[in-house]
Amino acid sequence: LTKLRALLAARDELRIAEFASQLGPEDWGALAPALDPDEIVVLLHCLPADVVQDLLSKLSPFQAAAALGVLARSHAATLLEEMAPDDATDAIEALPRAVADQI
Repeated sequence: LTKLRALLAARDELRIAEFASQLGPEDWGALAPALDPDEIVVLLHCLPADVVQDLLSKLSPFQAAAALGVLARSHAATLLEEMAPDDATDAIEALPRAVADQI
């Protein structure tokens, strides 16, 4: 977590992607609860689509909603479409109604 946080703070997209390529879904399950929304947003911008899905699947609905709520609406919509239906529904329900309607 310390190494990931340092990479996120530096916004080092290449090294973030390299670091993430070494992680599996179970690793994201251990890291995700400790990440704050700003860190999650950086990850959503830096990671390849398949890794983004691993990360999103491990977030609580409130973490996912917090991150999705600050992304460009089109990017958030794309990510929601790629999420498992139950996870996407939970995230949408955790969003403020106005934001969910825009997405």
